[in-house]
Amino acid sequence: MGQYNYGICQGRLIKSPNNELQWFPGRKWQEEFKLANLTGYQYVELLAEREHNPNNPIWSQNGINMIKEKMINNNLIAYSICLDYIIDNPLISNSQIVEQTLNYCLDLLNKAYELNLKLVVLPLLEASKINQENMALYIELLFLISNKAKELNLGIAIESLLSPDLLIKVIDSVNSFNLGAVYDTGNRALISNNPLEDIKKLKNRIHHIHLKDVRKPFGNVPIGTGIVDFLGIFKLLSTIKYQRNYSFESNRGEDPQATGSHNLIFIQYIQSLVQ
Repeated sequence: MGQYNYGICQGRLIKSPNNELQWFPGRKWQEEFKLANLTGYQYVELLAEREHNPNNPIWSQNGINMIKEKMINNNLIAYSICLDYIIDNPLISNSQIVEQTLNYCLDLLNKAYELNLKLVVLPLLEASKINQENMALYIELLFLISNKAKELNLGIAIESLLSPDLLIKVIDSVNSFNLGAVYDTGNRALISNNPLEDIKKLKNRIHHIHLKDVRKPFGNVPIGTGIVDFLGIFKLLSTIKYQRNYSFESNRGEDPQATGSHNLIFIQYIQSLVQ
């Protein structure tokens, strides 16, 4: 296996209120860029929250300039952003595309372009969940989004709980080189009868990986303390020649920075076993 860039999802190196997992770190967002560099990460996967937050710097030109400056000052690359807004705000409702949510997505693509990012993660979950009933309309919608992303030299990675077979059907129907899937190590361990088989099926359709560990009934736990078979995962990723990046979407533990450092060291060690 080769050299990879490792990122951490925004907010995971800062203590969150009420132990929220997905959380934009408010006024401490700039501090987290420094912490990411000190902890050994190469990028921060930015977050567009479930509820629109006008104070998130991605939504203003001044904020975008500040993010770019913080990336440069802390030797971080510009790579990815996750659009959690669509988890609570449906892209499709009553068998129709919701124009307001679609326009929000397209605006986010423009912001990602201004930030020099390479990848936008679309979590098609909860309010924006894909199912067999709305799949045809989602294929049409993803065709529109991926075409816009092509114009901006952006990749789109779908995060979904669909079975591999149905996810492959969606991706192959859109048939766009810049559209692929997120393989989330924790989610797949919880929902799939055979998470490793999912990798074999998805193969080069995997365009991004979210790293986390889980344990029933607790959910997200520090990496290495749950049920995820990381060694098996990385052996298969080597077999399919996965050559893209990894974002840690993991539990913060009691000390987010210590946990972040542990997680990175653990994963790098596991990867070294299959090189």
